[in-house]
Amino acid sequence: MKKKKLLEHFFTFSSWEEKYCYIIELGKKLKKFPESKKTKNNLIHGCQNKSWIYLKKVKTKKNYKIVFFGESEALIVKGLMAILFIFYEDLSCSEIINFDAKKIFKKIALDQYLTFSRSQSLHYIFEHIKKILLSMKK
Repeated sequence: MKKKKLLEHFFTFSSWEEKYCYIIELGKKLKKFPESKKTKNNLIHGCQNKSWIYLKKVKTKKNYKIVFFGESEALIVKGLMAILFIFYEDLSCSEIINFDAKKIFKKIALDQYLTFSRSQSLHYIFEHIKKILLSMKK
């Protein structure tokens, strides 16, 4: 799914409940998370529910791309990961590190509906991804 289509979907919903259901559906469409990657290093510390992110660097003809895998015991967190991954798709490590994902969540009006713990989870997800990408750049 592309960024533009995702945004269009969010703007067609008239209620938070519709957005919430859509977020859960997006999470269900994530690539299957490899069980072998449910490790301490991939665990997102600070999330209320156990959540993992694994990034794989894949060589392309021109350079490389990052493939994102996410898993969470919380369906809404998994859906939030899916949204992030859609916006991070096709960006370089540096672009992702410097990308202000909070603006996207504000644009689709999710920031005002997320509970404090979900907002915190989102922050920990951002930071975890940045940490992994910085280690890949070394």
